[in-house]
Amino acid sequence: MLRWLSVALLLCLGAWATADETGALGPDGNAGIPFDWSHHHLIYSSPPTMDGLRDIQKEPRFWQQFYRTVLAGHQPLLPPRRPEPDAAEGLWGKSLPSTSATGTVGAGHYPAKYSFNGAVNCGDFVVFNSSLGGGAGSTTVVFKAASAPSGTVVITNSSTGAVLTLTAGTSTSGTTWANNSATAATDATAFNTALNTAGNGSSVGVYSTVSSGTVTLTASQLGAVTITVKNNSVSNITTPASGSTENFASGVNAARLTAYKDLYSGTCSGVPTLSWNYETGGTVKTSVALSSDGTQLAFVQSYNTASATTNAELVLLKPGTSATLSYPTIVTASAYRTCTAPCLAVFPLKSDDTNSSPFIDYVDDVAYVGDSAGNLYKFTGVFNGTPAEVVTSPWPVSVSTKALTSPVYDNAALRIFLGDAGGLLYSYTASTGVLFGKSSQLVATGSAGIVDAPIVDSAQKFAYVFVGDDGNTATGFDCKNATGCTGIFRFATSFSGNGTGTCASSNGTSWTAGTSCGSESVLGVGKSTTILYDGTFDNAYYASAGGTAGNIWTCPANGSTPTPALFHTSMSTFSTATVSVATAAITPLTSATASCSPVTEILNGATDWIFLSVTASGNQTVCKGTTTAGACVYSFSVGGAVPTTASAGRLASGGTSGMIIDNTGSGGGSQIYFTYLAAATSSITCPSPASATAGGCAVQASQSALN
Repeated sequence: MLRWLSVALLLCLGAWATADETGALGPDGNAGIPFDWSHHHLIYSSPPTMDGLRDIQKEPRFWQQFYRTVLAGHQPLLPPRRPEPDAAEGLWGKSLPSTSATGTVGAGHYPAKYSFNGAVNCGDFVVFNSSLGGGAGSTTVVFKAASAPSGTVVITNSSTGAVLTLTAGTSTSGTTWANNSATAATDATAFNTALNTAGNGSSVGVYSTVSSGTVTLTASQLGAVTITVKNNSVSNITTPASGSTENFASGVNAARLTAYKDLYSGTCSGVPTLSWNYETGGTVKTSVALSSDGTQLAFVQSYNTASATTNAELVLLKPGTSATLSYPTIVTASAYRTCTAPCLAVFPLKSDDTNSSPFIDYVDDVAYVGDSAGNLYKFTGVFNGTPAEVVTSPWPVSVSTKALTSPVYDNAALRIFLGDAGGLLYSYTASTGVLFGKSSQLVATGSAGIVDAPIVDSAQKFAYVFVGDDGNTATGFDCKNATGCTGIFRFATSFSGNGTGTCASSNGTSWTAGTSCGSESVLGVGKSTTILYDGTFDNAYYASAGGTAGNIWTCPANGSTPTPALFHTSMSTFSTATVSVATAAITPLTSATASCSPVTEILNGATDWIFLSVTASGNQTVCKGTTTAGACVYSFSVGGAVPTTASAGRLASGGTSGMIIDNTGSGGGSQIYFTYLAAATSSITCPSPASATAGGCAVQASQSALN
């Protein structure tokens, strides 16, 4: 083992230059460490072979995890250095974005954290999306009651250059703006329909509403956008005049993204300080992705989610340094690389996106993202080149007709892994967009399906998928009402073929239905409405040779009246059984129906912490803030004996989003970050300095005591 460690150390040190060239951190840590949702889903345990180590070291996330955890003694690639746990300091809360609206990162989604130099730095920042909607300015086009229309209407977004041409005719779909009616109201309705047809108005950032023969064009997409409406011999339209320009700016509506710096009470003054916040026009309700140097962000924003024709869009943003709420400048894709911050570029998708966050391939400067209609997109040049969507066949890939999870790209396997609401796991070859493997159906028909992105351990070459209601009915699984189970499925990243059927086992030991099912750890009684977010591995797993020891910890809500429980699945069991039953550590965690957040882990000093929250009725006595238990965030120590109770707790209105883990340094740098899911209340306030009793709340809390 000592010889293996010595060789591994040489390989690791020799790879720093390569990592630095790809935008990851160099040996002095100058480039810093991004930590966003993707770092929970692409992970690296101790590789079983030297070839395996060579395969994974080309991925910057390996180095980011290495710096964040190995140098703190998390994995045995270097002789461990275990800092003492930081003092219980650093609790703060900030209204998100104000006490008048309930801003939240959202259930199952994460803030994003950037740490400079891999240590405590007052320039470190954390980004919260607010999931808030909002309106924008408008102008009105007045239709005359005239004879049949003729000619065309050209609507141009002067910021992005996108053009929509509407041609007079008899149809109300596609690019036709009016029918052969002589009534203004009918013409207006037809124009409205054309603008709101997918690929028309949504592609240029224009929507319309109809009232008494007028059409109101609204810059819903990006607020302060100047749009030109050009009339070519169209007598029916009187305002605006042919070729005129209308400015749709009407002031800022809501902060869609907010960043804080000066995070650490042990080091920084004015904790925390607002770094920047922006109105970007759309609702940002999935997780933000960071560039490797922290200077750019990628995210998806949506608009009118009640309309099936409304498209979401991928946004690339260069934030500035002003704390004043404002609109960034909107530029074309070709101008984005050299634009002056704050500025952004937008790329329309084919559908809305309510669940899929962008994944960044740092090596090739590529972004992957899915949408709610089952399409998978690929964008090149996102942070270092000229950004563009890949539209050569088969991109965008039609994966399914169901909403997709966030994609996870594994640079060792060279494949993209993602699931859908129908309960299927997919593997696509990244270079070609060709399907490599599709599982059998992993869930019961009619259930919530796969909601969270897979966890891919690139070192061990396994992908893990979490489901709230599988197709098993065997009573031997502890699914006592035989309606299906919550469970974790594991697949080799090399899995291939086209699975058929629904995975089920009638004998409790092997698959009797379904042709591509991997192996499963069963957690308990499932329910069709149950959503199971991803769990996390403990340090014993990361430290074991070949990932054969330790556990994966999950928090399913089990039973016909679902109550959360803390479960652990032995990784040795996954290695020896096709279907197995996990072990309950604490059940239940609530006194009534509730659900759990994703589970997050960090080794700090000698303590291996996991963190999770429950949405209501917490029954662990450590929940602080009031004598009445409610929605709480909890910590558990899992490095030794299986816990019998939570180590610490804090009330969190409605539960929490996913949690981002800070570094483990001194000076205030051992924290977690999250938002409430519901508004603060008089009994569950937003912590100081906000001290708010209403609205959304962004929180930093210490790892050691949640205070």
